[in-house]
Amino acid sequence: MRYILIALISASVVLLNSCKKDKDESAASVPSNAAADYTPFKTGNYWVYERYQIDSSGNATAKGVFDSTYVTGDTVINGNTYYKWVKPDYYSPALLTYLIRDSLAYLVTHTADILFSSVDFNTIFKSYYVFAIPDTICNVVFKMESKDVPFTTPAGTFITSDARTAYYMTPAFSFNGSERFRHNRYGANIGVVTETFDFFLSSPNYTERRLIRYHLN
Repeated sequence: MRYILIALISASVVLLNSCKKDKDESAASVPSNAAADYTPFKTGNYWVYERYQIDSSGNATAKGVFDSTYVTGDTVINGNTYYKWVKPDYYSPALLTYLIRDSLAYLVTHTADILFSSVDFNTIFKSYYVFAIPDTICNVVFKMESKDVPFTTPAGTFITSDARTAYYMTPAFSFNGSERFRHNRYGANIGVVTETFDFFLSSPNYTERRLIRYHLN
């Protein structure tokens, strides 16, 4: 049971909007009073990441593994335009395609799941329990946290907001912490800056992909 892989609540997402071209250098963004545009979805946009191991003290070690996320086009569903966002599966070579659109500062999928909001830091978007019959492993809570906080990756320093998934572990499964977190940080006008993978109960460590460069049309 200690090797159960915690299920991912919601797919991490793309966001963004920007008139910037290739960006390999520092690109700090400045927060504004208006809701930042986190969805510059245009065909040909892409983001390249390197994977890091994060230990229980927060130390990050580069793994030398690289992957990318990109936009391949769009489609119309019920009168709404959704963008096709392609990204790798966490623990397999498969590529996954998500259909995503910006709905009044909320990033939503075609099944109406909310992945991110640039304005709503109060609503709990999801809350549920994970079970290993007859035990309860944890309570999972997904909401926005840490608005307009600088975060640095190899691509630069960005003003980010965190679509955070919290796992509140029951005592029997708290051997690697009573609270565990997955962070999907979105940079204003940039996109997904960091994304934490699913974690194993048996390990206190996490795997996180961090932005190293990007191109926005």
